[in-house]
Amino acid sequence: MAQPLYSIGIDLGTTNCAIAFCALDDAAAVSSSLPVLQWETPTSMAEFAGMPSFLWLPTDAEREQIRGRAAGTTSSGASSSPAEEWVVGRLARNQAALTPERVVHSSKSWLGHHAVDRAAAFLPWGTDAVAAEKKISPIRAAALLLNYIQNAWNQRFAEQGTGAKFANQDVTITVPASFDAAAQRLTLEAAAAAGFPERVRLLEEPQAAFYRWLEEHEAAPADGSQVTGQEGVAEMELSNAAKNLQRLMPDLADRRHVILVVDIGGGTSDFSLFDLALSDEKASEGRAASATAAGKSVNAPRKEPDIRRVAVSDHILLGGDNIDLALAHALEARVAGKGKSLAPQQWQFLVARSRDLKEKVLATEVPVQQQFAAPAEAPSTDDPRNDVFSVSVPGRGSGLLAGTLTGKITRGEILDLVLDGFFPICDAAARPAKSRIALKELGLPYAEDGAVTHHLAAFLEGQPRVDAILYNGGTLHPAVLRRRIAEQIASWQGGAAPIVLDNAEPDLAVARGAARYGWLVHRQLHRIESAVAQGLYLEVHTADAAAGPSSSSPAAAVDQPAAPSRLICVLPRGTRAGEDVTVSALNVQLRVGQYVKFQPFTSIRRADAAGEIVEWNEDAFHALPPLQTTIALPPGVRPPGSGLVRVNLRARVTETGLLQIFCDAADASWPHSKSWQLDFRLRQGGGDGGGDGQGSAVEPNVAEDKLNHAKGLLQKTFARPVNPREKLTATKLFLSLQDVLKLPKQEWNLGLVRALWPAMHECMSLRKNSMEHEETWLGFTSYVLRPGYGAEGDPRRIDELWALRENGLAFPGKDPCRLQLWILWRRVAGGLDAARQVAAMEPWMPAIRESKKAPNAELVRMAGALERLPLDMKRELLRRFVAEMAPLAAKAAPCDPYLVAIGRLLNRTPLHAGPESIMPPELVEDVFEPLKALDWTEPVFREVTPLFLRAARLVNVRGIDLDASLRTRIVHKLESSGVSLDKIRPLEDFIPIEKSDRAGIFGEALPPGLVLA
Repeated sequence: MAQPLYSIGIDLGTTNCAIAFCALDDAAAVSSSLPVLQWETPTSMAEFAGMPSFLWLPTDAEREQIRGRAAGTTSSGASSSPAEEWVVGRLARNQAALTPERVVHSSKSWLGHHAVDRAAAFLPWGTDAVAAEKKISPIRAAALLLNYIQNAWNQRFAEQGTGAKFANQDVTITVPASFDAAAQRLTLEAAAAAGFPERVRLLEEPQAAFYRWLEEHEAAPADGSQVTGQEGVAEMELSNAAKNLQRLMPDLADRRHVILVVDIGGGTSDFSLFDLALSDEKASEGRAASATAAGKSVNAPRKEPDIRRVAVSDHILLGGDNIDLALAHALEARVAGKGKSLAPQQWQFLVARSRDLKEKVLATEVPVQQQFAAPAEAPSTDDPRNDVFSVSVPGRGSGLLAGTLTGKITRGEILDLVLDGFFPICDAAARPAKSRIALKELGLPYAEDGAVTHHLAAFLEGQPRVDAILYNGGTLHPAVLRRRIAEQIASWQGGAAPIVLDNAEPDLAVARGAARYGWLVHRQLHRIESAVAQGLYLEVHTADAAAGPSSSSPAAAVDQPAAPSRLICVLPRGTRAGEDVTVSALNVQLRVGQYVKFQPFTSIRRADAAGEIVEWNEDAFHALPPLQTTIALPPGVRPPGSGLVRVNLRARVTETGLLQIFCDAADASWPHSKSWQLDFRLRQGGGDGGGDGQGSAVEPNVAEDKLNHAKGLLQKTFARPVNPREKLTATKLFLSLQDVLKLPKQEWNLGLVRALWPAMHECMSLRKNSMEHEETWLGFTSYVLRPGYGAEGDPRRIDELWALRENGLAFPGKDPCRLQLWILWRRVAGGLDAARQVAAMEPWMPAIRESKKAPNAELVRMAGALERLPLDMKRELLRRFVAEMAPLAAKAAPCDPYLVAIGRLLNRTPLHAGPESIMPPELVEDVFEPLKALDWTEPVFREVTPLFLRAARLVNVRGIDLDASLRTRIVHKLESSGVSLDKIRPLEDFIPIEKSDRAGIFGEALPPGLVLA
C-alpha cells in the first residue's frame, strides 16, 4: 500500500460538510481547506469552501438541464445506478426550498436514531414524490456525501498521480463527541460504502475544533516566551500555542484550567470539557524534526499544552434544524389560518423557507440595546426589530397565485423565538424538561426541551469553573447567541466570566482540526489525551431472575417489559483507546448453545470501576441496540448441564473508535478454551424485518439421531403415493413427528424447526404427487419457516422457498392448496423484501378487484400481513376491503378478516416495514366513518378496537399522526366502548414502543446472555 502524502480531515456535518488537508512530509505544515466544486444552478458549477449536506433527486426533465457529473456517477459522467442519480451540495440545498419532497437532508441525525433501521431506504422522509425504489437509506445518504468529497479530492489532485489519490491518504472523519458506538460504526460503514480506505479513523468534533485553535495559535507567535511559575520551577521554552494560552490565562502555570467547547451545528448540541495545564515534555523525535525544520533548538525541556478531554454531553438532537422547525410552527398559523394545518408537502416547503429566513435574520447583527423590545415604549419605526418578513408557500390548488398562502413575521419576533425559546436566561439549577410531546418532525427524536442553556446547565453540574469557551458550529455564527451563552456561564459562576477563544472559521475549523490531528498522529507529536467518554455497561441477571418463565412455555410473558435489572460496568468512562479492561473477580456466567439477549447501556454521568454492579435508572443510562444471538460451542462440544459457562469479560475501544467486547472462558470444570466476541448489531432499528442477513444459530433441542429420524420420516411421507384409506394431513404429520422426536410440538425450539427445512426443501418437487401432498407440504412449511427471519441462514431459506413462487402450485385450481399458500406467505411475510411481497400479491390482485365476489378470508389476511407493499397497492387494497367491510358491519355480520387486514394496513407502527410504508393518516377517517355509530362491544366487532389502537396510535411525527380532532373522536369512542385507559393512553401520549424479543413470535421468552451467580 502506498504511503500517504496527505492527512485529510472531513467534517461530515448535519447541515454542511467540509474537507481540509495537511502535507505529511512538511514538518511545518498548516492545514488548508479544499474548495469543493459543486452545482450552484442546473447549468452552472462553482467552488465553495463548504458543501451543504443536502441531496436532491431531479426529475428526468430537470436532469436534462444539468450538464456534467453529479454525486456517485462514473468517470464517464453516466449514472451507474438509480441510487446514484442524486445531486449533492448547494443546488440540492436550494431545491429544498422549491421541491422539498425530493431532497434528503439531516442524514447524519438519522445515523444516531436507534428506532429505525439505518440501512433501510426511506429518505426523503414522508413523501411519495420519490418512488420507493429511488429512495435511499441514512447510510447510503452519508456514503453519497462522502463519495462526492472523495471525487472532489481526486479531481483536484489528479495531476499529482496515483500517490495523491484519495484512497492512498490518511483520512479522519469527525463525529459528535456524544455519538455512541452504534452511530460511530455506522459512520464507518458509510465511509466503506463510499470507497474510503480501511484505515479511516474517527475524531470527536469538539476536539477537532480545539486542534484547529491550537494549530492557528501555534503558527501565530505571542509576546513573551517564558513561564514564571511556582518557586523552584525552572523557566522553560514555550510553544507558541502555550504562549498564547498563557497570555489569555496568566496563571496557567500555577493551576489547571477548564476549557468548554460548545459546538452547535444544524443537528446537535455537543458540549465537551477539556482540562488544561502546561506539560514538561522533552522534544520527541517527531517534534525534534519539526522544530529543526523551523530552525529552533530542541535540547531544552519545553512546555507544551497538556490537554485532556474530561467530559462530554449526552447526544442532544438540538441545533439549527430545531430552530427552523420552531419558526415554521410559529408561521404555520399565520400562513394556513388559525386552527388549520398545512399539508405535509406544504409543511416541508415552509420549513425550508424558515431555514432561509432564520439565516437571513441572524446574519444581520442588531445592536445589543435593540435586541430586546421595551414593552412600555412605543416601537420606533426605524428599529430593526420591526423589520417585517413575508413567507409564502404554495396552496393546494392548481393556480399559481390564487393558491399561494402568505404569512408575516418581524425580526423581533424571530429574535425572541430564538433567544427565549432556545437560549433562555436560567439559573444553574435549571434542567431540561421532560415531556412525551417533544418536537419530533421528519421522524427524528429531537430533544424534549429545546432550551440549549438548560442542557448546558445540566452538563456543567458538579464540574469545575469554566475558564475559557471555544464556540463552534454554524448555529453560533450570530454574536448575540455567543454572548448569551457566555453571560449565562458567568452568572452561574458568581460573575466570573470565561475567556472566549476566537474561532474565525466555525464552518471549517472541524475539518481543518481533523487534518491537523492526522498530521500529529503521523508525526507522533503531542496530542489531546482523550479516553472513553461514555462508560459501557451490560445487563446482568441473578441466577434466580435469569431462570424466569420456561422458554418452552407458550405462556412466557415476552410482551411484558422486564423489571429494570442490574448492570455490570465492563468499560469504565476514562478508559484509554486500545486499553484492555478485564472483569474477572465476579462469578459471571455465559449462557451457551441457545438463543439469548445481551443488552448494553452507556452512561456519561457515572464513573464506576470495571466490574462494579450498579442499579439501572432511566436518567443515568442510555440503551444501545441489543444483541440477540446464540453463543456457539466448538464443533462436537455439548453445552454443560446448566447451559452456563463461567467467563471473564474483556472490553476495549480500538484506536479507530470501535467497541469490542469478549467473553473469555474461565471455568476450570469446563476444559474447552474459548473466547467469544459479542458483535453487537449496531444498525438494528425499528424495521425488524428479515433481509438483514443476521440471525441466531440455535442448536436443535433434540438428539441428532432423533432429528435424522424425523428428516427421514418427512422424506418417506412425501415420497409415498396417495393412500385413499389413510389421508395425508399436516395434523397427522405433526403427531408422527412428535412420536419420533419424543417431544411435544409446543417444545420444538427455533433450531429444531429450522433443521427440518432441508428435508422439506428436498420434498418440494413431491408436492405434485397429489393435492393432499401439496396441501400438507404448504401447511407444514409455513410452520417450519415462520416468521421468515430470526435464525441464522433464514435469507438463504427464503431464497430456496421462493422457487415455489417462480414455479407455481402443482394444483393451482384446488382451493385447499391456494388457502395454504396464502397462509404460508402470511406467516413468512417478515422475511420477504418489498419486491417479493409485491410478487406474492400481484397474481391475486384480480381476485381482490373482482367486485361480484368477496375475496377469500385467507387472501385478505395475507394482504394485510404484507407490510412492505407500495402505498398505491395498499390504497387499492384498503378501498376494496372497506367496501366489503362496511355493509357487513352495518348489519352486524362477521367481518373479522377485513378488520384485521385494515388494521395492519393502517398501522402507525409496522412490525417489519420502515416508516416509508405507513399509509397517510387521512385514510383512517374513511374507515372510522362507517364504524363510528356501531356498538363496538358486540362480539362481532371484537377486531374493531385493535384496528383503531393500531391506526390511531400517536407516534409524534407530522405526516404519520392523525389529525387531533379525529384522534380525539376515536379516543372518545374507545372510552365509551369500555376500553381500558392503559390501552387508550398511546393514542393520547407519545409512548415509545418496547419491541418484544424476536423469539416472542414463537411464544418463547428470550433468556439473558449473562448471569451473575
